[in-house]
Amino acid sequence: MRKLTLMLCLFMASYTLSAQEFMHSFGGKYLFYGNSDGVTGGVLLYSPRLNLNAEGNSTLSIGTHFGLGFNVSSRSDEGGGSSSFILDLPLVAEYNVGFGSTSDADGSFGGYVGAGYGIHRASMSTAYGSGSATLHGPVFTGGLRFLIGSVGAFELGASYNLDLKTKVKEAKSNIFGISVSYIFGFRESAF
Repeated sequence: MRKLTLMLCLFMASYTLSAQEFMHSFGGKYLFYGNSDGVTGGVLLYSPRLNLNAEGNSTLSIGTHFGLGFNVSSRSDEGGGSSSFILDLPLVAEYNVGFGSTSDADGSFGGYVGAGYGIHRASMSTAYGSGSATLHGPVFTGGLRFLIGSVGAFELGASYNLDLKTKVKEAKSNIFGISVSYIFGFRESAF
């Protein structure tokens, strides 16, 4: 009986692993911090995902839209320069449909919506001192995927991360982000 159970488990594991597909994209993301008097930041974006379940032109996936950025500015009106470091790390489950849902999906247009949990870390150093903050909370994502002729496959995305860590309502910094990425792994692309 143990051998039969073991063989059944191995069969199910091999079937599950063969149905999965890894996809990824690289680009940039611009972040807007709520309740922070117009503070913004940019990050390089890497978005790996694992498609868990594929049905026709739709999939369910898990992944991240990992962002990492560093900014240095010099402003004489503030008495010197400033530098900042940004780390954006959401873990999301997404429903993908149409183009870009899998590497061989039909059409030239698609999209995705998803939700998960994100951690966001920002550090800033100015002539007057330095500080840092770590925010975390639910994150919501969505976007469009499309093919531009022989140039390649691209993704326009948006995200919204709710700040659950900060207890004072006026000090909360919910984060809105917009992104553009190049999607790797399509036979139609020139790269």
